[in-house]
Amino acid sequence: MLAKKSGLVTFTFDDGVSKNYTALLDILDAEGIKATFFVIGENLASHNNQLMLADAYKRGHTIGNHTWSHCHDTKVSKETFQDELTTTNDKIKSITGEDTYYFRPPYGEINDAVKQHIIDMEYKLILWNVDAQDWNLKRSSEDMLAYYTDLFSKADSTENSYIILQHDHRLDSVNLVPQIASIVKSNGFTIVSMDEYLG
Repeated sequence: MLAKKSGLVTFTFDDGVSKNYTALLDILDAEGIKATFFVIGENLASHNNQLMLADAYKRGHTIGNHTWSHCHDTKVSKETFQDELTTTNDKIKSITGEDTYYFRPPYGEINDAVKQHIIDMEYKLILWNVDAQDWNLKRSSEDMLAYYTDLFSKADSTENSYIILQHDHRLDSVNLVPQIASIVKSNGFTIVSMDEYLG
């Protein structure tokens, strides 16, 4: 998705709800950041995870749909895909009181058929263009920080905007948020919510 203008950065976190949510929410509050959480429906089975998602929503963060089971969207039927999204949305709505309208495909897998399904279901497709690969446990905190430092030192805030992908189940990635935010802002970018990013 294209930003409404250049010089914007928005934070997103995939695959939750995880045990690190409360720590992450406190960090985001301290930094004044409103992020988007793309949650997996089956992770909302426990009451504790439901409470953490409700807390994220109450703190002003956006909740997105990441399917029920983190399935390979391009390899399932239309009916299965729609059920994955609908069931997840229904669970999120039971917790937050609102439907989700942002969708991120697991693994970033997308094809024309999935794009049409998303349009039919009135979702906005959200991918990313910044990925330090925090899902790869071989990537250290130092590796990830060096990636952000290099990328944003070369980025042009008058021409580009960025959607950052992170995973909240990786605690050292969560703990990097203040440093990432500092790098982003020191290179002339403004951190915004997804709604602000898309205008």
